[in-house]
Amino acid sequence: MEATERARLATQCDRILARLREGPASNADLAALSLKYTSRISDLRAAGHRIDCVSHDPATGRCCYRLLETGFDLVPRVVVPVPRGRLF
Repeated sequence: MEATERARLATQCDRILARLREGPASNADLAALSLKYTSRISDLRAAGHRIDCVSHDPATGRCCYRLLETGFDLVPRVVVPVPRGRLF
């Protein structure tokens, strides 16, 4: 990857991070900043930022993302194991 490409992606990550610091953001909000916003969210997560999808409406495709800052989490993160194989 060329330096100009890395700089462009870093700028998109910075914009998305700044937007999430303002509060929850929909996928439409984030797509206005970067068409491949899911890749930038993955980049931010890999850099150590905790970003959760807090709601998803399958009928409309609308998602809402939230940045969870260390020390400011109002809702504790709970990891629920997903069973493998048959559920019933």
